[in-house]
Amino acid sequence: MINELTEAQKLQIREFVTNNCANYCSEYGCNLFECECVMFLKHFAGYDICPYFRSALLPQSPELQKIFLK
Repeated sequence: MINELTEAQKLQIREFVTNNCANYCSEYGCNLFECECVMFLKHFAGYDICPYFRSALLPQSPELQKIFLK
């Protein structure tokens, strides 16, 4: 199932990643390059989420868990 992200959700995700992700660099973006950073997703299909984001960051935000773990 593909879920379209709202502008508010995109803003919330961008703010959360830029403030909390250890792999995010303001100059280059993601330092891992394993997958597209969740900040740049327009829609979410359940399988296209960064493994680091899923395991290290998502547990810190119940609000974002509601978006990504439906």
